[in-house]
Amino acid sequence: MIVNFFKKIKDNLLQEIIMIFLALYLSFINVWDFYYFHKFAFLSLFILFYIVIRIFFPKLVNYELKENNEKFSKKEFLIYGLVLLLVFAFSLIAWYPANTNPDTITQWNQVLTNDYGNWHPIIQTIFTFKIPSLIYKDFISCSIFQIIFIGSIMLYFCYFLRKYFFSKKTTILILLIMILNPSFMKMSVGLIKDVPFSWCIFLGTLLLIEIVITKGKWLDNFKHKILLVITSLGILLLRHNGIVCILCMFIYLIIIATNKNRRKVYTYIFISLLCLRFILYNVTYPLLNIPADSGKVDLMGVAMSQISYIYHKNVEMTNEEKTLLDKFAPKEVWDKNYHPANFNNIRFSEEANMLYATWINENFNDIMKLYFKNLVRHPIMYLTAQLNVTNSIWIMKDDSNYFWFDIPDETNSSIILKTRGYYNSYTEYVMSSPFKYIFFGVGTSLFIIILSILIIISKKGFQWYYFAPYTIVISNTILILFVISGAYEFRYVYSQLICALPLLIYSLSLKNKKIENINN
Repeated sequence: MIVNFFKKIKDNLLQEIIMIFLALYLSFINVWDFYYFHKFAFLSLFILFYIVIRIFFPKLVNYELKENNEKFSKKEFLIYGLVLLLVFAFSLIAWYPANTNPDTITQWNQVLTNDYGNWHPIIQTIFTFKIPSLIYKDFISCSIFQIIFIGSIMLYFCYFLRKYFFSKKTTILILLIMILNPSFMKMSVGLIKDVPFSWCIFLGTLLLIEIVITKGKWLDNFKHKILLVITSLGILLLRHNGIVCILCMFIYLIIIATNKNRRKVYTYIFISLLCLRFILYNVTYPLLNIPADSGKVDLMGVAMSQISYIYHKNVEMTNEEKTLLDKFAPKEVWDKNYHPANFNNIRFSEEANMLYATWINENFNDIMKLYFKNLVRHPIMYLTAQLNVTNSIWIMKDDSNYFWFDIPDETNSSIILKTRGYYNSYTEYVMSSPFKYIFFGVGTSLFIIILSILIIISKKGFQWYYFAPYTIVISNTILILFVISGAYEFRYVYSQLICALPLLIYSLSLKNKKIENINN
């Protein structure tokens, strides 16, 4: 009896550790507030969450999706397409002609003047703005083009669900859960680089799931190879940090590949993509006199947020360090514009002595020396600052302000104003109900992704093959969390929100290793 007791503990030790981690994680992300950690609330929530997780997590691990024997009909696309069309039409009317921000206006002006730069990826400028403008020079053409792009990926997603997992009714339900999210409605006509980039990550995640669940056979089809290449190009070229996602994805695929021919395919595609990017950035753009990308500037988001925090807290610095920071802006400007979750208040301050990008590029080595020296001196303060500036990515207290965009041309059309009013009422309803954790769940989405990873670990152990579908979205989230994020902006991790549900479905679809062994 004693031997059986200890054997049971040993068999379930990994799962027990996972459940404790989940309870700790959930407790922390629900109590963290700027500067302050609510210890009593944390302890109370930990006990509550652990009890709930103790009851439900083992059931999730042992849950198996039923095999779907319902035949797929191409006519179903009409149903899915009609549902998408209704939601897209509502979004387009409510936010006619588009949702924009300052980046959008800059890229649109490049199209109008044919004076291009690569601060915002030129390929994304051409894809999102130039191509639609050839048909009609107005934001509405860009919105429609982007809707068609997103709609095509969503139709593929419906096909993907029907092919591997669900019946028609369940597929429609999942489709509705995704597209009735107020953020989906607003972001679908949001003309900013993060949107097409995120949807390429979403499609890439689906393709990786297909590769894993078919044991690589999916890639044997030539059309599928082309689809993987096109999707990878989208990830690589629609945002500068896409190179990190591509590196992580293909290196991982090459390492876990069990078939030599498929490993060759991954290697050829990977090398071709790297060569293409090198030629574009180092040969083609300079020959065309296209200004370089944002480079070092966009890689300083978290670092500068941490520096601004310790400067705001009046941490002792040398005169040289103070002089370096004052080159950009006087101390009173740093203090006046300081916000724990938004370094952009300082970065774009009109009271600054010089342009932020100029200051970074001219003083990069000195700034990095200051950064690492103070990191050693004040690690806890750096951690606090990092948690503050990235809390929009992982916190459970989600906010509708994540979906803010400038509207360049307000219209007095009664139809547009009424529709926008309906959207705002719907958003307020969602925000005041438990649905906010589903629809506005930026922090919830990261929790679901982590949960799905832990389900796979509980089911399969550390069989790295099964983690391949996570490489793109997780690498992007990690990069934003630890390097780029300098502001309280949801758009950086939009891919996190849309990828969470397919990854959860994937994790639940895998069979428990113990059950497999019994059946075999």
